[in-house]
Amino acid sequence: MTSSSGRARTFAPQPTSVGEARAFVSAVLDGSGVTSPAITEAVVLTVSELATNAVLHADTDFEVAVEVSDSVHLSVTDRDPRPPRQRPPAEGRPGGRGLTIVDALTAEWGCEEVRGGKRVW
Repeated sequence: MTSSSGRARTFAPQPTSVGEARAFVSAVLDGSGVTSPAITEAVVLTVSELATNAVLHADTDFEVAVEVSDSVHLSVTDRDPRPPRQRPPAEGRPGGRGLTIVDALTAEWGCEEVRGGKRVW
């Protein structure tokens, strides 16, 4: 993968958007020549976690952007300025594992303020 290609798409703050974001990212990776099932699986799971956070916590439209070059750069931007908090999962609580999963799947991740919200990459 030496050439660079990327795409972005905006999604509504609804649960069905998480699956749509996964399908979008999978299609971008496939169209960009990513042939490693392990990379595709990791990136698709990562977008699933970040999109879920956007739906549950931001409750705003969110944009998924993915760029493929020598590596894959993924970001999810929403209009909630509050940064995500990685917290330990509590027994009996169904959530709280998303950023731990993202941390395990990615080389690095972070959050930056953008006009009117934040971008998690």
